Amino acid sequence: LSPIKPEIKDAQGLFGFVRWYETTIEELRLSPVPSILGFVPMRVDYQDSGIHRDVLGIDKKGKERKDIDQTETLPGLLESLNIRCFPFVKESKNYLRACAEGLPLPLYRSGLPSSDDFGAIVDAILEQHKME
Repeated sequence: LSPIKPEIKDAQGLFGFVRWYETTIEELRLSPVPSILGFVPMRVDYQDSGIHRDVLGIDKKGKERKDIDQTETLPGLLESLNIRCFPFVKESKNYLRACAEGLPLPLYRSGLPSSDDFGAIVDAILEQHKME
């Protein structure tokens, strides 16, 4: 699982990492092959950052844009590589404050909607463990 900031340089670095990953697995003949659980766009500011919206293919409300080719967005490109792109995590000072306090967000400030931002990741991890 890897976090990614939805910006151009970060996306380019991500695809460099994927190329390195595939080459290294082949060179080292790894068995079993380590899997990539997915990437999660972090600290997304879809209201004020046009770059974040463009990279993710979303509008100012955080919803998927229907007027563009989604295959050219970060989630679309990852999907074409059979790599999961988890739902984005919004920019929130509460995450930073909870981290500074050394607490998980639900304990730092219970009841916040952003506490659910990692639900899809938790579900994927639990599903992966069921398969093992």
